[in-house]
Amino acid sequence: MAPNVHELRPKPADTEKITINLGYVDLGHVDLMVQEGFYSNRTDFIRTAIRNQLERLPLVVMLHGCTQSPDDFAAGTRMNFIAEEQTCFVVYPAQRSEANQAKCWNRT
Repeated sequence: MAPNVHELRPKPADTEKITINLGYVDLGHVDLMVQEGFYSNRTDFIRTAIRNQLERLPLVVMLHGCTQSPDDFAAGTRMNFIAEEQTCFVVYPAQRSEANQAKCWNRT
């Protein structure tokens, strides 16, 4: 970095995408709870809601096959619909291409 350039915020570590359906969320109500001091911001509310749900509901981990993406696998299996019917969470982790070029899961 040049001597006259200062980094304002360190670069965050690589992150993975996770999609979780929280159902209907009234953002006006969330904003009111933030204003009243119950949560520091919307992200804090969502993080708390997810954490509370994970403590009460089962979690199913779906590992996609080679050459598939988590989105393809989710669409093909329709597990999201089953999870809504059975009231559980489903997560579809992705294999990084650096770990395996074919997107297959490594057995380690």
